[in-house]
Amino acid sequence: MVGSAQMLYPFGGSGPPDQKSCEGNCARNFPPALAAQGDRPSGELSLVRTANGASQWAYKGELLYHGLMDKKPGDRHGDGLNQVWHTVQP
Repeated sequence: MVGSAQMLYPFGGSGPPDQKSCEGNCARNFPPALAAQGDRPSGELSLVRTANGASQWAYKGELLYHGLMDKKPGDRHGDGLNQVWHTVQP
C-alpha cells in the first residue's frame, strides 16, 4: 500500500460507493486499498475484514480506496470529487 503512486481516499458518502459518487465503475476508479499478507496496522491505520474475507485498510475507521486517476506520486485528482472523496496521507 505505501509504495503505490495512487493517493488513498476514504469514501465520505452515505452507504457504499456507487456509480454516481465514483463517476462510473467504482471497482475500476476507486478499488479498495487491500492489505498484503503480513501487513500490520499502526497509528490511526487499521485493517477491516471485508465480506469476501480480504483485509482492507482503514484510516480513523473509514475504509480506504486507491484513486486510479492518480498516475504519479503527489497526484490528488480525486480530491473533492463529488464532495465525497478526499485524500488522506497516513
